[in-house]
Amino acid sequence: PVAAIRQIHLGEVEPIPAQLIYADWKREAPREPVIPRKGAPGTQSQLIGKAAPPFELPLLSGETFSLAEERGSFVVLEFWATWCGPCQAAFPEYIEAMEELNSDEVRFVTVNQAEPAAIVKPYLERHNWNFEVALDSRESVARKYGVQGIPHTVLIDREGKVAWVQTGFVPGVGDELKNVISELLNPEEEAFPEPSVN
Repeated sequence: PVAAIRQIHLGEVEPIPAQLIYADWKREAPREPVIPRKGAPGTQSQLIGKAAPPFELPLLSGETFSLAEERGSFVVLEFWATWCGPCQAAFPEYIEAMEELNSDEVRFVTVNQAEPAAIVKPYLERHNWNFEVALDSRESVARKYGVQGIPHTVLIDREGKVAWVQTGFVPGVGDELKNVISELLNPEEEAFPEPSVN
């Protein structure tokens, strides 16, 4: 509105001090997002086959999660945040997959990235989700696991080694994870068994 105008300057506009701060800045293209490759999901990480980095994190429930205490069981780590749309799309698939597996053999722990409990709890309630949440407030665990984009899923086997990694959400990823775990839980017999001796 005209009544709100206080001054009118004619001629060239002199930059204000705040604009001078950015005078030497140059535009740069952002990094390309990490997009899952087709054909071999879960096989692109350099961590596969190596010992999973140990860590301890507080859980949303008030307890502490220690990876070292899970030796002998499979652990699925799901790195995520409430603002991440693909994470939200992935959760129903992973929840369904975990329900079909034995909870005594497989533990599903989601690792929230840098968000306080006051944000995470209402988010879970709104979606009626009841899974374990570890709070990685400084994203230190994410750095150990080379997380560059979320959702980022890591499967750790009974020996404490990384067996499968998936970055991003692709429809059907829950079934893929369930199949990988099932194969590791029930390894097939050798294709050519040793002949029996009578």
